[in-house]
Amino acid sequence: MKSTAPSAETLPRASPRSAGEALAHLVAALCRLARQGLARKERQHDGVHRVRKAIRSLRAVLALAHETLGESAAPIDHALQQLARSLSTLRDAHVAVATARSLASGAEKQAWLDLAAHLDTRCEQRLTRTLAQDPGFAKRRARLARISKALAALPWHGVERRSLEHALVEGELRVAKAERKAKKEMTAQRLHRWRRRVRRLRMQVDAMRRIEVCSKPLRKMQQERVGQLKKRTDLLGRRQDLEVLAQLLPQVSDASNRDALRRRLQQEIAELDASA
Repeated sequence: MKSTAPSAETLPRASPRSAGEALAHLVAALCRLARQGLARKERQHDGVHRVRKAIRSLRAVLALAHETLGESAAPIDHALQQLARSLSTLRDAHVAVATARSLASGAEKQAWLDLAAHLDTRCEQRLTRTLAQDPGFAKRRARLARISKALAALPWHGVERRSLEHALVEGELRVAKAERKAKKEMTAQRLHRWRRRVRRLRMQVDAMRRIEVCSKPLRKMQQERVGQLKKRTDLLGRRQDLEVLAQLLPQVSDASNRDALRRRLQQEIAELDASA
């Protein structure tokens, strides 16, 4: 399933200021988005998705400003990672439903729809169990509030544009290295690392564009780069969703349809690999 950074419609742009102040403004906006996601009473799976997207963006910003923030941000980054992981089972279950539905065509259309219905029931059961343990996500909202306070206290005023641009160069090098390794040997681990690095770089480039501390021509170039990285992220994300569904098949599919569904998944994955 596509995994994108918060959109321009939901995330306000920072007003002109220093790079550090603008980045602090962006972080505060991302924290608000995460709080709103956890507070949703309806369409809670969408809320979980928004929270995880906001957390990924926050972690990308922390990595972008690492040269200045240093190890003071490490405990906060770890807390964000743990909060995201506490929601990963819910998110993965919902993605599996959407992936199965997206494949509902051809001779096995009904088999895919039946599988999606089964996965949907499983998904709702997981949400019910999670909310029974943490009603209204109250515990997670309290954790997020503490994290937001810690983020606001970081020395953002010391962050300079030069260090952010250097971090982007380093990010590009890490993506290129991960891509070379993944294309040399397409293991699940290498593909996942490549995807994570592309996604983080996309979020960092987008953050630089949003804080508007660069010239207009450079911001335009950054916007184009965001588009390129988004396409690559979507492709790698789709591949991972198909792989996860393939691993689930023995547990959730009817044995009589399993081979046909597996062949379709393998075909989809092969086509994505050919275009990578």
